[in-house]
Amino acid sequence: MKNKKDKKLGEILKHQGKASDKQLKEALKQQKKDRLLLGEELVKQGVLSDKDVNQALAIQFGMEICSDVSELSSLKNFILRSLTPLSRSIAFSL
Repeated sequence: MKNKKDKKLGEILKHQGKASDKQLKEALKQQKKDRLLLGEELVKQGVLSDKDVNQALAIQFGMEICSDVSELSSLKNFILRSLTPLSRSIAFSL
């Protein structure tokens, strides 16, 4: 797969079969009016779910999606242990 600069979100969604050319063209047109990102516009229009957008973005940026909540808790604890000595307070939300 191409790197993030070469692969557009719409191309990924089309390749996955999540959005058609027609849906993408309409969303691209409407997003300018609504001042939303493409993924936000497609969710707003009911074409995609937030999960669909997140999966496509993960592909676009070469990242993995963490679906195991216990992994998120471990990550949160690691970040808190790592950053707390640097700062007296930290805001964190899951």
